[in-house]
Amino acid sequence: MKTKASIYAHTAQAKVMQALTIFLFTAIVMAIAAKFDSPIPLLTYLILALFIYYIGDMKAALYSDRLRVRATLGKRREYLFSQGKFWLESKPSLFAKLFGSEEGLRIVYQESGKRAVIVMNELFSDQDLRLLYAEIDRRQKAYANIDEGPLLG
Repeated sequence: MKTKASIYAHTAQAKVMQALTIFLFTAIVMAIAAKFDSPIPLLTYLILALFIYYIGDMKAALYSDRLRVRATLGKRREYLFSQGKFWLESKPSLFAKLFGSEEGLRIVYQESGKRAVIVMNELFSDQDLRLLYAEIDRRQKAYANIDEGPLLG
């Protein structure tokens, strides 16, 4: 029987703050557009705000050989242990505090020869990020040990 992967999602506080932030910026843009008699209907801005909210909503799942991250209205991205390196980074900021992350923790991934990308950001809980990274680190080390095994020849 196959075991299911644990799924990690943004915290409720982060989702509320994200929605409020998007609403505030959308209201400001709508006010500016109305002031300058923009030909774009105001409903378009609301639809765009909903789209931005759902693109920003993400879920992550850890599998035996990869971390899979998927946005609600986006494509699934897979980060393989065998092709890159993960690390936990702390960048405390006002943004992180607003979204409920005291330490501003995030998980970063870098494939060899490419630049680093933030895989999971401050919208996930610090506790989830720590637990997930501990498991990622354990699996990364297991993959490193496989690569350093004896060569047959």
